[in-house]
Amino acid sequence: MIDRVLDVNLKGYFLFSKYSFPHMRGRGGAIVNISSVHAFVSYVDSAAYDASKAGIIGLTRALALEYGREKIRVNAICPGYINTPLMDQWLAIQPDAAAALKQVLSFHPLGRIGTPRDIADAALFLASDAAEFISGTYLVVDGAMTAAGH
Repeated sequence: MIDRVLDVNLKGYFLFSKYSFPHMRGRGGAIVNISSVHAFVSYVDSAAYDASKAGIIGLTRALALEYGREKIRVNAICPGYINTPLMDQWLAIQPDAAAALKQVLSFHPLGRIGTPRDIADAALFLASDAAEFISGTYLVVDGAMTAAGH
């Protein structure tokens, strides 16, 4: 199982960057990786996933150093709970989906779960000229969930 998780969640990002770099060389650009709050907060039975998401942060920093001279910026977004079909699948396997959703909502000081649009807006910002001096870092997009200790 760990091989599959690392292949998809870490090696895939490495290979994407490796094969994108030649097309960006000489032109500059931005790569925005998607990590997770799991890079900083771990849960039971998620060791492989947590390790892969923490690895994306390390990979992001290393690639920012490698590609910086070519004016290629590399950053990562670390989403928290996001209202997606995966979230729906997770809720569906909970013994009490309503209680699980209520608990998840209680983790978020902003009072809601994130949306795909929240992540898209963060990615658009990091890829834009407005972020031209931002590279080698990550943006946590989680409604202050990790700040609240969750």
